[in-house]
Amino acid sequence: MQLRITGVVGFLNYVRRRLQAGIPREEADSFKRRVQEFLQQVETICREHRATPEQLPAPSRNAYRFLKNLDLDRLPLVEAGAPAPANPTFYLVNVVSSGESLALQLWREADAILASPAKRQELLQEIRERIRSLEELCAQNGGAPWNMAAPSQQVYCWMKFLAGEENFTAHLQTLLRVRRVVRSLLGSLKKPTLDVLLVNIRVLYRIRPYQDRAVLKCNEAFLYAGEEVWRNIVLSALRRKRRLPEVVNDFVLSEDFSGVLFEMESFIEPPAEALKGHVHDLEASFERVNRRYFQEKMARPALQWNRLLTVATMGYYQALHDRVIISLSLDHSGVPEFVLDYVMYHELLHKKHGETRANGRRFVHTPEFRREERQFDKYPEATAFLKSWALKQRGIAEEDKQSAAVPHAPGGSSPKSQSARKRKKKSRKRRRR
Repeated sequence: MQLRITGVVGFLNYVRRRLQAGIPREEADSFKRRVQEFLQQVETICREHRATPEQLPAPSRNAYRFLKNLDLDRLPLVEAGAPAPANPTFYLVNVVSSGESLALQLWREADAILASPAKRQELLQEIRERIRSLEELCAQNGGAPWNMAAPSQQVYCWMKFLAGEENFTAHLQTLLRVRRVVRSLLGSLKKPTLDVLLVNIRVLYRIRPYQDRAVLKCNEAFLYAGEEVWRNIVLSALRRKRRLPEVVNDFVLSEDFSGVLFEMESFIEPPAEALKGHVHDLEASFERVNRRYFQEKMARPALQWNRLLTVATMGYYQALHDRVIISLSLDHSGVPEFVLDYVMYHELLHKKHGETRANGRRFVHTPEFRREERQFDKYPEATAFLKSWALKQRGIAEEDKQSAAVPHAPGGSSPKSQSARKRKKKSRKRRRR
């Protein structure tokens, strides 16, 4: 007989109302204590009946999950009488650690998973269940994945990306490719065991040493990188090099890299107010292109600016959600309106033509696609501008990587620490003299 505990869903509804209204600062401690005590009561009742909260009926189980994952140290605090936030961010605990555990499992078991279709389907089902659980938690909080804190959003988008069978298989095959690279290098470098996690992070890669091993987290966008790229990534990370090797930098500027970033970001649908650009209007661009080239017969896809300044790929059509995403790099006063319209037209052609497959390969830029693309009024001017704009943005990106925070530098070293090392080195030279 299934264990039932009354009041769990009712308490959840109470907590949701309080969170949506904002917790008065002076009541934060008592609110936190009340939630913790309620969770302890549920867990105690379950233990007494030799059960776990996961064995509760679905409504109570989901309510327990939400309360258990609520980060009570980051409540939406308000001053007395202050209005509730219009679009609050909520923080869920254990999402990032759960994602890292999954990435580690995939790294260590990639060959066994690829060799067993049953195991592969079992893991895919588990990933999809985790996604559903996160979406339920968001809905219970009166929000959507957009409202999650950024680290949780990244894990959610990464799992949504992996939930596609082709992406999941490509991920596992890449891990095997990386494993070959690591095996070939570790013997000569005499380094401890290295675990490589391919995840959704805001930097290119980051390494953290432990007593008996090191963990190298790499951006999922390296999914289609070859062994030479991976060899340079691993070497740069282990040797703590600050500058990106040219072969890595070239791949970062490729469409293969940007395409994965765009696809992962497409799984988060922003609120309407987040879709407007500072200079250009995507809605107006779609209307112009639809009227001029599709006789207003093209059904409007979801439109959004992405949140990353890409260099090579300026747009992406996500067929699964019928969404066109345009790079923030184009929302600039230096970009003519017709250039934005060309990128919009290019992505709408993807919507129109779809994709074709031959010999196991996927083709999206077919001869028919290219012929129709050249019908854009200012095709030569638009493509020439985009090439020069990409070079300009690439120059800016290169400067950014060599200045300030250096977000792509493995190991997290900063210009300040580098300057300190230089000063220390000069000081030692003076003492020797």
